[in-house]
Amino acid sequence: IFTREEYEATVPENVPDYFVTDVMAIDPDTIKKITYVIHQGPTDLFRIDENSGAIYTTRGLDYEKDSEHILVIGTLENMSDTKGSTTKVIVKVEDRNDIPPVFTKIPPPIMLEDDTPIGTSVYDLEATDSDGTAPGNKVRYEIIGRGKATKYFQIDPDTGKLKVTNDLKKEVDTEYQIDVRAYDLGEPQLSSVITLDIYIQHVATVAPEVGLRFADNSYSIQVAENATVGTLIKTLTIVNSRAHGGNIPLRCQITSGNAEGK
Repeated sequence: IFTREEYEATVPENVPDYFVTDVMAIDPDTIKKITYVIHQGPTDLFRIDENSGAIYTTRGLDYEKDSEHILVIGTLENMSDTKGSTTKVIVKVEDRNDIPPVFTKIPPPIMLEDDTPIGTSVYDLEATDSDGTAPGNKVRYEIIGRGKATKYFQIDPDTGKLKVTNDLKKEVDTEYQIDVRAYDLGEPQLSSVITLDIYIQHVATVAPEVGLRFADNSYSIQVAENATVGTLIKTLTIVNSRAHGGNIPLRCQITSGNAEGK
C-alpha cells in the first residue's frame, strides 16, 4: 500500500538519467516483498527501480513538446484497484534555453541609389525563437562586422528594421555585405547570423535639358608613383540620354582638386 496518493517533481529538460523522485509502499505481509512498476505513463521517457521505487528519466525531456508528464506507479504484489494500490507522480518539465532564433526568410539582394534619404527603411528582418518561455524566446537584433556597414546602416534592436543612417554619396563603394545577428535573452545566449547584400547605384546629377552625363558619379583609380607625364589614367565615358543630331563637340575640364596642376 502506498503511503501517499500523489507526488510532484520538477525535472530540467534535455537531461538523461535524471533522478525524478522516489515512491514508497508498505507491505503488511510477514514476508515483505515489493516490486515497483510503472502502470501508466511514457515508459520510453521514464524508468523505475523495481526495488527502491526511485524514478529516473531514460532520455532528455523536451519542454516544447510536453511540459508535464503523469505516471501511475503500482506494485506487482498488489494489482487490485483498491485505494492505495497505486500512486500518481506528476512530473513538471523545466524549460531551458536550447533553441536559437531562426530567421523566417532569406533577404533578396537590395538595390539602393546613393541619394537614398537618411532614415529610409531598407528591409524588415524577422527571426523567431521556439523556446517555450521568456526570456529564452525573446529576440533582439544587431549588426556585426563587415567594414563600413555600421557607418551607413543601423538596425532597430527590437523590431529588426534596417535603415540608412548616413549619406551614401560619401563613399565610392558600390556594395555592402551586412551581417545581422539575431540573439535571444536566455542563458546561455543563443543566436543566428544572416547576411544582406546591398548594392549602391551612384546617380549622376545632370541638367535634364542637356541629357549628357558621365557613366558613373565617382571613380576610384590607382596610379603608380613613378608614372610619367602623359600617362593615361582613366577614360571617362559620357552617356547621351537625348537625341542630338550630327557630331556634338564635347569638352571636359577639371573643376576642382587639381590646384598643383599635376
